[in-house]
Amino acid sequence: MKNKFLTSSEEETHLLGYYIACRFKGIKTFLLVGDLGVGKTVFVRGFCSFYGIEYIRSPSFLVINRYNGINHADLYRVESWEDIYTSGIMEILGREILLVEWGEKLLPFINGIPYILIRFQFINENTREITVDRVPS
Repeated sequence: MKNKFLTSSEEETHLLGYYIACRFKGIKTFLLVGDLGVGKTVFVRGFCSFYGIEYIRSPSFLVINRYNGINHADLYRVESWEDIYTSGIMEILGREILLVEWGEKLLPFINGIPYILIRFQFINENTREITVDRVPS
């Protein structure tokens, strides 16, 4: 199942995050892939707002932030498999809700766990194409 969405503002990207949280309540792992500034953290804010969590900070310097059962990871600075294993992600993976920015770095560690792959692409300054794919489908 692959769906494409176009968003033209931060508000629309936020609402899409909320919708995805509602639509995929049974899935625990969400991998977000896309360039810097494309809207991944805005999407996470929307996702978390579905669960009543209103304040989200980018975990760029901490690898994982935890919010009442929601885990938000940023693997931008992760450079090796040792970084993945020491981050604490492996203890969370498949057990708790986990949203991972730069999620492509976690793909080799998924090993049969169902996940949602969310790809963000710039169309222009304001518009993003966001593809949502349930894996395995």
